[in-house]
Amino acid sequence: MAHSPLARRLPLAILLALAPLAAAQDPAARPPAAPLRPVDRIVAVVDEDPIFFSDLQRALAFGFARPGGESGDFRPVLDQLVDERLRAHDIDRYGVPPAPQEEIDAQLGRIEKEHGGAAALDAELAALGSNREELRRSIDLQLRILVYIDERLAPRVFVDDEELNTYYEGELAQEMARQGAARPAIGEVREGIRSVLRERKLNQEAARWTKELRESARITDLLAGSAAADEELPPVVLRIGPKR
Repeated sequence: MAHSPLARRLPLAILLALAPLAAAQDPAARPPAAPLRPVDRIVAVVDEDPIFFSDLQRALAFGFARPGGESGDFRPVLDQLVDERLRAHDIDRYGVPPAPQEEIDAQLGRIEKEHGGAAALDAELAALGSNREELRRSIDLQLRILVYIDERLAPRVFVDDEELNTYYEGELAQEMARQGAARPAIGEVREGIRSVLRERKLNQEAARWTKELRESARITDLLAGSAAADEELPPVVLRIGPKR
C-alpha cells in the first residue's frame, strides 16, 4: 500500500538516537544539550509495533475500546488494542485501501457531537496529547477492519433453514413466552432471524481470525502484573528537547 493509516511509531532505541548529529562539529560550537523529557509509556509491543499508554487513553475516551469492570483497569483495553493492532497488520498485508473521507468525516462528526462540539473535542484531544489527525487515523482503521471482515469473512457465513427453525422454536419461542406475547408466523420473522444468526456467526469468524493472528504473533506485554497507577506503569519513552 502507498500509505498505511495505522499510526506507526519509532521504537525507544531509535527515539533516543535522534540527538543532533554533532560528531563532526567543533564541540565548542555545539549548542547546549536539550533536556530529555518523558512523553509517553510503551505498554505492549506487537510484532515490533509499540502500543503506548496514550493509545489506551485515546481508545477509552473515544469509544474504540471498552473499559474493564473496575475503575482504572486498563487490562481489557490493552487486550482489545493488541487485537486491533494484529488486525491492522493483517489488513495492511491484504491491501485494504483507506476509508472514504466522507465516512471518516461522518464518524468524526458523531464523535464531535458526543463530546460537546468541535472546540470541546479539540481540548480533550490536546489534554490526551493527541490531535485530529491521529483521531482520523483511528477512525480510518476501524472502518478498514469492517471492510476486511465484509470482504474476507462474511462470504464464509451461511445460515440454513434448519438453523432458522431451531432459533424460531427455541430462543424466539422462549422470548415471546417471557414477554407474554404471541409468536409471529415464521414467514414474518425469517429474515430477521437470519440477520441475527448471521451476525453471530460473523462475530465468531472475527474471533477465530483474531485468535489465529495472536497465535502467530510476537506480543510483549509490559503492563502485565502492573496496576493502573501512573508510577507503576512501564518506563517512560524519552524525547530530546521540548514536546512538539
